[in-house]
Amino acid sequence: MIERTFVMACMSASSGYVDELKMFIVAIKAGFLKGWSISQMNMELSQVPTQSANRPLMEEEIELRTVWMSIVYLTLFHQATCKFGGDAHSAVSPELRSKFNTFTYDVCNAHKQGLSLQTLKLTELFRRDDSDSDSNSGSSSTLEEPKSPLEEAVLSQCMRVAFLTLDVMKDEEGFGKKNNLGPPGVGPPGGDLYLQ
Repeated sequence: MIERTFVMACMSASSGYVDELKMFIVAIKAGFLKGWSISQMNMELSQVPTQSANRPLMEEEIELRTVWMSIVYLTLFHQATCKFGGDAHSAVSPELRSKFNTFTYDVCNAHKQGLSLQTLKLTELFRRDDSDSDSNSGSSSTLEEPKSPLEEAVLSQCMRVAFLTLDVMKDEEGFGKKNNLGPPGVGPPGGDLYLQ
């Protein structure tokens, strides 16, 4: 499911259609709950026999998928409503954790304050005073303000992934309460199907 929904989310990104991206997030969250690291999932994904793009992903596409997966994990860590099933320190690469930890923390705070994806501007995240960050946000971010329209588009999409992760969590919580189900995030049996 990760492989397929990533390809579909990329194809529909320009149209604003987010259902595939939400499905990608749900699949990543299932890996989070099982305690899989991003590198473990990437290794498994490299072994998927049928590629949805009808070709192997380019290195840049694999990097983008890894960034999106890391954004989902960091957002889930900051929310602390889901329990990671493994060693949290090794779940996200140190490079991506350093680069996006404060970014995802700030997006989570903006979401808590009631800002929507449409009202939060990417530039506001870079104007933030580092003294405002809570000690729970971890080390300061090494994320630099975008230097090109392409970098800005990628970061804007990362902000969308973080916001949609929070929306998915809220939707799951509402569904669970409505249907008297247990805590959100319990994945179906056969979790390896989520990789395809």
